[in-house]
Amino acid sequence: VLDRGAMGVQIPHVNTAEQARAAVRACKFHPEGNRSLAGSTRPQNYDVPGRPEGYYATANREILVCAQLEDREAIANVDEILQVDGIDVFFIGPSDLSATMGHPGDPKAEPVAKAVEETLATIAAAGKAAGMPAAANAVASVRDKGVLYIYTHLPKLIDSAARAYFGAARGA
Repeated sequence: VLDRGAMGVQIPHVNTAEQARAAVRACKFHPEGNRSLAGSTRPQNYDVPGRPEGYYATANREILVCAQLEDREAIANVDEILQVDGIDVFFIGPSDLSATMGHPGDPKAEPVAKAVEETLATIAAAGKAAGMPAAANAVASVRDKGVLYIYTHLPKLIDSAARAYFGAARGA
């Protein structure tokens, strides 16, 4: 997907520092990683001042790497994962986490909510960017917890906008 022009990826189920390092290596060109140079891909047509090295350096600097912490194992290893250079966002996945903590489908279960809160605090204390999902009515609360990268479900946004549009159109 990066070779098609995406400027970032979310890597699911990053449970160890070694998995986090592997994710960074897969996203970055040499010398920061081992991403294939794939010389004929579309992104190289952008910001290449005559030499592909310009693209490689720009991509390494600008590609967003988001490690998704979605398992009990990831929460247990968060201190080590936070030490990995090249991860831009540490994204907590409460729903998957709830399943691995014995509360499938209940991310608000007390042990899961506590793990999320503690992990957000750990990420903030390390000076790193935290991410997690939030519905529109929860964005302010999530931001207040220090979350900088907020995911929402695009179909919900489209559905709400379409309902409002067609509701207004029918009433016109």
